[in-house]
Amino acid sequence: MNFTTGNVIKARGRDWVVLTGSSQHRLRVGPLIGSEADAIYILPSLEKQPVQASSFTDPQPENRANYRSASIFRDSILLTLGAGAGAFRSFGKYSFEPRPYQLVPMLMAMKQSPVRLLIADDVGIGKTIEAGMIAREWLERGEIERISIITPPHLVEQWKQELEDRFHLQSTIINSKSAPGLEAALPPGKSLFDMYSITIVSLDFMKSERRRDDFALRCPEFVIVDEAHTAASSRGDGQLRQALLTKLAARMDRNIILLTATPHSGDETAFANLLGMLDERFSVWNQIDENQRKKLREQLADHFVQRRRADIKEFSSGAFAVRESREISYKMKGEYWNIFLSIISLYKESDDVHVWTALSLLRSATSSPAALITSLMSGISGRTCSDEEEIIRVTE
Repeated sequence: MNFTTGNVIKARGRDWVVLTGSSQHRLRVGPLIGSEADAIYILPSLEKQPVQASSFTDPQPENRANYRSASIFRDSILLTLGAGAGAFRSFGKYSFEPRPYQLVPMLMAMKQSPVRLLIADDVGIGKTIEAGMIAREWLERGEIERISIITPPHLVEQWKQELEDRFHLQSTIINSKSAPGLEAALPPGKSLFDMYSITIVSLDFMKSERRRDDFALRCPEFVIVDEAHTAASSRGDGQLRQALLTKLAARMDRNIILLTATPHSGDETAFANLLGMLDERFSVWNQIDENQRKKLREQLADHFVQRRRADIKEFSSGAFAVRESREISYKMKGEYWNIFLSIISLYKESDDVHVWTALSLLRSATSSPAALITSLMSGISGRTCSDEEEIIRVTE
């Protein structure tokens, strides 16, 4: 197909405008919004997907709206097209502006196929954002169609909210609470991972042998593992978690991103297990001497990124708010103080209450009455009483 200057074409998953200097076998194109400096050359014969003509549909009267809706629509179009010829296709889909240091893991990932990355940044630097950016970018490029985030049970809701709020990705939670209902609605021969393209999976729910094997068989091609250090130990529950992730990592065409703020807790074997999920050649880390590790460390540098808050502050002033703290004393009175006295009396008068239990209750009470009630409900979950009045009666 011949294209002339000014034609709008679709190539590499985007729309482009044909510029002067094009020929039948070589197209000089630029983004819909940009300058001559953004122009690139495309050879149609070498493209994976055929270069096709593109166009914008005419406005339809039934789609009319008010001025505010039109302004929002205009802004969304500008944001989507703003980086039309940039290195990243997903920037128009973020609801935030990434900090420069958060682009480092994505740049590392773009040099790999498949992606095998261990992000071990300090707490608060943005590991969730960094992993989400890579996932969103790979979706926009058409490299992947399905994603699974494997996370401890207490983080599934947080991940769902982050994906929706920051990356506009709708996801499905799969845990012991949601799985029975989701599985009951499945068509014959289909699994949850066939029906739902983006899933957030509870690690403890999926670690059982029965579910582990099925998950390894049907697991999506892009996997993010949060708190990955909990699946590196060879003891206790960590052994089951490690068996699950080892099975997933065995398929070398699967993209895997591991997230942890504590990659090395002093256990060399656990650290070697963690590195082995990136590539088998790293699994011997605890079996070789320092000279051999030096060479292996150079190879690991392509797959491992770790920044401390101090590192970020040194090169990016203002990246974090300056924390100012001071202690303020206050005196408890009334019913709130009586609660504290009741907990202390309970500890002194009862042989069944351990000192750590009493301290935990005091800490919860310091936080809020609601936190204390939650702690008490957890402590008497095996009893029949469940409402607040009964909980208070039990403590009295």
